[in-house]
Amino acid sequence: MRGVYVSTGAFTSNDLVDLLRQADELGYRHLELSSGVAFRKDLRDVIEAHRDRFEFMVHNYFPPPEPPFVLNLASTDPAVRERSIEHCRSAMLLAADLGSTVYSVHGGFMVQPQVSDLGNPFSLAGAAPRDQGLALFRDSVQRLLSLAPGIGVRLLIENNVLAPFNAPDGRNAALLMVEAAEMADFARSLDSPWFGYLIDTGHLKVSARTLGFDADDFLQEVSPWIAGFHVSENDGTADTNHPFDEHAWFLPWLGRLRDRFVVIEAYRLTPGQLHLCWNAVQQARTA
Repeated sequence: MRGVYVSTGAFTSNDLVDLLRQADELGYRHLELSSGVAFRKDLRDVIEAHRDRFEFMVHNYFPPPEPPFVLNLASTDPAVRERSIEHCRSAMLLAADLGSTVYSVHGGFMVQPQVSDLGNPFSLAGAAPRDQGLALFRDSVQRLLSLAPGIGVRLLIENNVLAPFNAPDGRNAALLMVEAAEMADFARSLDSPWFGYLIDTGHLKVSARTLGFDADDFLQEVSPWIAGFHVSENDGTADTNHPFDEHAWFLPWLGRLRDRFVVIEAYRLTPGQLHLCWNAVQQARTA
C-alpha cells in the first residue's frame, strides 16, 4: 500500500455513516478506519455497503469494542492481553476481507491503564520491568504474525507517545516502542517480512522532546522497517493531532520514503484544513 489516506478522525462526525458521507462529498475515498468511531451494532454492514466506493485500511482500536477496554499487547493481566490479541486478530481478518494488506496497532504498555487514564498521567505503581514487558509484547506479536501470511495482511506496530507527564525525571518506565534502538532491536529479533512499523510523527515529536533525542536520527535508524506514516502536528508537549501545512518538519521524510503509505491523522478538520494537509503531503511525495 503506497497511497495517501485520511483517518476517520479527520472528519467532524464520529458516526460512521455520517463521516463516510462527508468523505464522499469531499472526494476522499482512501480512508483509515480508526479509533474514535462510535460503536454501532451494524458497523460491519455499513462498511460492506460502502466497500465498492472506498478503499479502507484498519487501524488499532477498530472496530470499536463494546464494552471498551485498553488494548495492550504487553499487559501482565492475562485476560487483557488475550482480549487484545483477539481484537487484533479480528481486525486483521477484517482488513483481509476489505482487501487491505496491512493492519496497524499501538506498541504495548508496561503499565496497566484504565480507559479513563488514556491521555492522562499513568500510575507507575505495578509497572512491569521492561524485559518482562518486551517478552509479553513479543509473544503477542509473534502470535499475530503467525496469522499474517495466510491472510496476506502485514502487521505494523505504531510508536507510542511519551508525554512529559508520563516521564518523571525524564525516564520512560511506562511505554514500549518509543525509542529507535528498542524498536530496531525488536524488529531484528522478529526477522519477519510480515512485520513493520507505522510511524506517527505527532507521537515522535512529543517523545523526542520528552526524552531529548533527535527525531530525524530516530527516523533514520528505523527506516528499514517503516511501512507507513501517521502525520499530524503539535507543539512538542502533547499529541494534539493538529493540522499542518507545507512547512511541517516531517515532510522531507515523505519524499525520501515516497513508496510508503501516508495517513493524515489530524483531527476534526474543516474542509479547507484537510485540503491544505492533503496538498502538503502530495507535494512532498512528488518533490
